[in-house]
Amino acid sequence: MDRTKMKLLIRNNISKFALVIELLIIFLTFQILTNGIFTSYMNFTNLLMQGCTYAIIGIGMVLVMVTGGIDLSAGSVLGFSCSLAALMECDWNFPVPVTILITLACGALIGCWQGFWIAYRDMPPFIATLAGQLVFRGMTLLIGKGEAIGPVGDKFASFGRSFLPNILFKESNFNDLSLFLVLAVVLAVIFRTIRKRKNRKKYGFEVPRLSVEIAKTAAVCSVILIIAFLLLSYKGIPFALVVLGILAIIFSFIAENTPFGRSVYAIGGNRDAAKLSGINIKRTVFLSMC
Repeated sequence: MDRTKMKLLIRNNISKFALVIELLIIFLTFQILTNGIFTSYMNFTNLLMQGCTYAIIGIGMVLVMVTGGIDLSAGSVLGFSCSLAALMECDWNFPVPVTILITLACGALIGCWQGFWIAYRDMPPFIATLAGQLVFRGMTLLIGKGEAIGPVGDKFASFGRSFLPNILFKESNFNDLSLFLVLAVVLAVIFRTIRKRKNRKKYGFEVPRLSVEIAKTAAVCSVILIIAFLLLSYKGIPFALVVLGILAIIFSFIAENTPFGRSVYAIGGNRDAAKLSGINIKRTVFLSMC
């Protein structure tokens, strides 16, 4: 591999991990300013649990943004859905499974409604979702009358507050299930890297140097293990993080291994070329909004 290709490879990999590097700098800065409190086990776990909400929203918005669209209403729809769920749980005494299913169905219907106007009525995504933002923000205030709704039951709240249970050492403070899950994730990362490298060689694509591949995989595994150490030092892996991981895997599979996912990327790359190649743009944009 010549020097030009090496420089290009380094630049591409740095750009991929730029966000992680920036995050580490921010963590280090606040660690110094708070005299070590910022990255304490409890605070780190709380920050991660709070961040799961925004990460789950981000996962849903990825496909929308790849097609060249945008969703300004995501935060307002989240607030409306949460208010509706709290109302069903506290005031209407709905069972927890029913509350969750109705809330998810409500969110899907809102996405379909906005997707209809964007895909089949050619309304700009900015305008359609801006209107949705204002409407559902107002509906949130209407449901709660400007006040908090609650408190919700422990079963309902446990989805955002609970941690993975112990399965072998139930009397121990050490969370064994979290440890097994972390080891499984690390092994999955290594296996996926090896498989991806073999497939690239098999089909004649250029592969990076083995040393670069090993260093990149080691860096990813190190970050996973550091985060796992901080979580295991408190109460283990939060249930919200597990939900986030499952959704990330599902959406990653959809984006990389399904005709729908490839259509989304094709539309984002060149809408006219995607249309000429036979992709149903209206249907794909509509489904990405749902």
